[in-house]
Amino acid sequence: MNVYLSVVLVYLTFLTGVSLYASRIVKTEADFMVAGRKLSAPVLVGTLLATWIGSGSIIAGAGLAYREGFAALWFDAGVWVALLV
Repeated sequence: MNVYLSVVLVYLTFLTGVSLYASRIVKTEADFMVAGRKLSAPVLVGTLLATWIGSGSIIAGAGLAYREGFAALWFDAGVWVALLV
């Protein structure tokens, strides 16, 4: 139990450090929303795809898994294949 607690505490300390560092860089809401307009096109596309796939997997995937069962795992695999094509 102590190992789990120490891992969680180290993780929370790390997240607090990252957030304190980021709070010094991001000054306004506009900086937060558009990343200070410093993202390149490939990075921006990657973040949009990750958001789209992540939200689809969580929201639609849960309902599909409930309805279809184990076969719903192919839904996520199909999304990646469709993006590559």
